[in-house]
Amino acid sequence: MLLAVTVLALIPLTPNPLRAEDAKNQAPAAAPAAPANIAIIYDLSNSMWAKLNGEAKLNLAQNALIKSLTSFDKRINLGITSFGHAEKTGCTSVEETYKFSPLNAETAISALKPQRPKGNAPIGKALLDTANMIADRAAPFKIILIADGPSNCPIDPCATAASLKGAMPTLTIDVLALGTPTDKSLDDLSCIAEPSNGLFTKVDSAAALSTVLNTSITHSIKVAAGEKREQPDQEQIAEWAGATEIITTPEEKSVTGAVAEEDQKPKDKFSDAGAKENKTHGGLALVASLIDNGPIIKSGITWRIYTEKPNKITGKHKLISAHRTAEPVMSLPAGKYLINAAMGRAFLTRKVEIVKGENKTENFVLNAGGLRIATVLANGTPIPDNTVTFDIFSDERDQYGKRLKVLGKVRPGLVVRLNSGIYHVVSTYGDANAQSRADVSVEAGKLTEATIDHHSAKVTFKLVYKKGGEALADTKWSLLSPRGNIIKKSAGALPTHFLAAGDYTILAERGKKKYSQTFSVNPGDQKQIEVIIQ
Repeated sequence: MLLAVTVLALIPLTPNPLRAEDAKNQAPAAAPAAPANIAIIYDLSNSMWAKLNGEAKLNLAQNALIKSLTSFDKRINLGITSFGHAEKTGCTSVEETYKFSPLNAETAISALKPQRPKGNAPIGKALLDTANMIADRAAPFKIILIADGPSNCPIDPCATAASLKGAMPTLTIDVLALGTPTDKSLDDLSCIAEPSNGLFTKVDSAAALSTVLNTSITHSIKVAAGEKREQPDQEQIAEWAGATEIITTPEEKSVTGAVAEEDQKPKDKFSDAGAKENKTHGGLALVASLIDNGPIIKSGITWRIYTEKPNKITGKHKLISAHRTAEPVMSLPAGKYLINAAMGRAFLTRKVEIVKGENKTENFVLNAGGLRIATVLANGTPIPDNTVTFDIFSDERDQYGKRLKVLGKVRPGLVVRLNSGIYHVVSTYGDANAQSRADVSVEAGKLTEATIDHHSAKVTFKLVYKKGGEALADTKWSLLSPRGNIIKKSAGALPTHFLAAGDYTILAERGKKKYSQTFSVNPGDQKQIEVIIQ
């Protein structure tokens, strides 16, 4: 049931980056003599107990960290921030686990080992706290975020990353996402890396995480030594069919008195040395907004350029290039292309034609808004964020009557960017069958805040020799519907589940013997079901 929906104006957050002209006028800095400055943000939210390819994410991450920290002992300046380990609820659990200093691997590893996942994922706050580790805001500084899912706390990590990049021009944020390559929920972390042109990659093993972590740290060491980022080779550029981004920095004139009429005209996005000189190419500038005639989106958007015609064998359009700059300007060979603008789960794809020798600007109106969901119990008590997730489905159904899943396993408090329209939200409380459904409407340019209530019951099971007796360990449990379908299996002395109101049968198995009992629950119940051995 949907209790309340609030719609607020959604204003794109705009970073304040250092202008290229200002950067050009600054005196070139000498190559730093100090080691690379790196900070690692370590996810210890409750979801890190989950297994990835048969191994707990906690163990996977810890093993990779230990290996990498050992490899770079005393070679870098390092700080470690952990989040989610100090409290089961709330969004303040952020701690400087290892104080920013020359890396002593033994001390850092000793600080990491006793930590255990417990609560939420305040990634935005962790980014802010970590950025304050380094006093010299002009020194190259890299933050490496290791996380297994998006934030579920109020501070938006994507907007935070953009703002930090504006305040710290030399900041880079790399995001190493723990999960399978097909885990779409991890894609929401990519916007954290985008403003600083950082690395975003998914890893599913300790070996893969260690490799990528070492690569990220090694790159920072090279930057500290004055080396530049490696550029694509000529074969790769040829494979991109000539799509190259033009960096334009129109010079600003300082005049005294009246301003010349020419200086009052809008600056051209295209440089004189861009597509104009290449007779086979045309210039293209891309901008996007949430609504028609709305403000230009300044961060968090990804552009992808594809061939117009699909491959005859695969049926897929070839990706020519991708751009994480909010307003990219590029040169493309004359021809037709499919261009996709994506911001979160909001996207728009259009066909664009490039004419040789001509420059054009294309404005993509995403017609998108934001959705943030919260949950409460039937009595109005907020549900802990780490016990509930949402699946978001489209309103339309296919020929089989099924809805298309837009996004799964969304955590409460996270703002999801979606195209405007009606969506069907399924909220799951706990790990059994306590679900609540609601239809919500997302409006372009606005933030919709929806609250969903759960009419569920908290039930604990115990196997005893007599009523009120001590719960017996080594018990396996099967929860059945009235028709005999298995709803949930568990093991232990006192398993607890959140259940939808209704009738059930619980089957307890210990050794070779089985015991069963039927019971009913009503909304708001908190009861203990004793199965007595007879």
